[in-house]
Amino acid sequence: MSCFICMPEHLGALGAVYKKMFGKDAAITAVILAKQNIRAVSERYPEDKDGERPGPQLKDSEIILQSSKWAKFYEKFGLPPFSKGDIENMVACYRYQSEEASDWERSEASAIIKQIADNLDNSPFPDHDNIMVEWEWKERY
Repeated sequence: MSCFICMPEHLGALGAVYKKMFGKDAAITAVILAKQNIRAVSERYPEDKDGERPGPQLKDSEIILQSSKWAKFYEKFGLPPFSKGDIENMVACYRYQSEEASDWERSEASAIIKQIADNLDNSPFPDHDNIMVEWEWKERY
């Protein structure tokens, strides 16, 4: 299995999704998700140095900071019009990229992702129509 570090906007969006669904702090959630994702990729590719791992070519600290900033941005200005299908795809992508960490099953990130997935049917997001996110969410600049 191969994995990569998700884009900070993907991690920030998941943090904002969690806030919208459960009222938890979006930025803190994004940081938890970013750290777990980085840990998984670091374990999978131990020879890769900080800033050289698969994914955005940013240092770990920058990925964490940017994830938090994106979460705050989405919290302030709103999420893109994600459907339940978009959220499912984002959750699946994140899980795939992060589950190789040796502590995945016991991690707070795993619990967050499971909580989102298990409660998506009752979430405030529209049904599965108009899917924008095939796998990883990236803002279109």
